Amino acid sequence: MLILGAGLRGRQVGPLLRRRVERGAEVWRAAREHRPDARIVVAGGQGPDEVRTEASAMAEHLVDHLGVPVGAIDLEDASTSTRENLELAKPLLAAAPGPLAVVTSGYHAYRTAWLLERAGLDGTVIGAWTRPSYRPGAVVREALATAADHRGACIAAAVAVEALAIWALLAQP
Repeated sequence: MLILGAGLRGRQVGPLLRRRVERGAEVWRAAREHRPDARIVVAGGQGPDEVRTEASAMAEHLVDHLGVPVGAIDLEDASTSTRENLELAKPLLAAAPGPLAVVTSGYHAYRTAWLLERAGLDGTVIGAWTRPSYRPGAVVREALATAADHRGACIAAAVAVEALAIWALLAQP
């Protein structure tokens, strides 16, 4: 399993990331019933405004607050984006074959699934609960990130709409 990072609050996981980590621990415990060797990869580097890597804070929270043994956790602590989370976690994920579950926030699940496929990884994306007041801004951010990921198609669509608008204006009697 892979848990994707999000911003920290000081040295600790913030509420958004805490929910991802808690959901990941739930999924990991359920997986251990069938696969006692199930592992957790926590992914997230250190942002310019962070005092430590997201992966280290996530691992600490898993061990100190959720009872996950430190030996069951692998850290990917160099990434700065979802795309990098997936690419840089590949070697760690390959070391533990089996079904892959990726835990992120619910609003981020669609784009994560698309990036997972683009990274050549076969897995299921599981969304953690997100506070309702946070969702509108998060959905807008995801829409913009998705548009950036698909910028070629977005530019082509914009050109097509503009051409149709010009045609409609010129076709007026």
